[in-house]
Amino acid sequence: MSDRILIIILCLLSVITFAGSYWLADKFIQEENFLCLKLKTKWLPTILQAIYFLGLPYLTLITGLLPARFFGLKGIEFFLIPDLGQPIPSVIDTLFTQIGNVLFTWLPDFGPMASTSMVLGAIFVLYLGFYLQAIRPAHPTIYQSKVGIVFDAVHWAFYRAAIWLIVGSIYVGFLGGLILVLVEYTLANWLRKFPTLLQQQFLLRFSLGLLSSISFLFVPNLWLTLTFHGILTIVSEGMFKIFSNSKTVTV
Repeated sequence: MSDRILIIILCLLSVITFAGSYWLADKFIQEENFLCLKLKTKWLPTILQAIYFLGLPYLTLITGLLPARFFGLKGIEFFLIPDLGQPIPSVIDTLFTQIGNVLFTWLPDFGPMASTSMVLGAIFVLYLGFYLQAIRPAHPTIYQSKVGIVFDAVHWAFYRAAIWLIVGSIYVGFLGGLILVLVEYTLANWLRKFPTLLQQQFLLRFSLGLLSSISFLFVPNLWLTLTFHGILTIVSEGMFKIFSNSKTVTV
């Protein structure tokens, strides 16, 4: 079996896992059995999310199916564990050297990333402002846990990297990644019938992922893309709180 076919299988497995997890959670929550109790615990969903969002991308990375550059893990070759048997000053010096090498590698990306982020961020704030004005949210949240930001960013990077490697074009990887995310959202919604609040959360998560992916086209550096994604999320949460607190009752 070729590496490309295996990557395609892993992508399809990821889509099925995403949709199936929501279907199973909804099914077992409605049933009075021991699985229901397990699914309601906090640690199990976290483990399942870690395996789904991070497990598959990490598997393709450590096996070499997807090289680090396709993920945008620029400078990862400098992230080496220093020899802890050395004196502490030597360990600290090694760490600072690694950090310096990473920052030097990222240096050409900071300018384009800053200008791209300003434009995309402004577009997103305008869009979110009109959207929140229309829905008047009662629940000021997008992610139940901030670790979801990392999960989404890595998950999107996995789809984007897979299509990029298979087709050989970062632009097709961008479009293919969006299509796979839309497919898994649509399939999960068809299996479970998401409530309005969850649909709104997915819409905003998709919007954040879309803008992050666009920024990746200009600056293929996942570390900076993740930072941009996080900043947008913080701004979004603040806007949610503002519009939620200003919610008025009309007669």
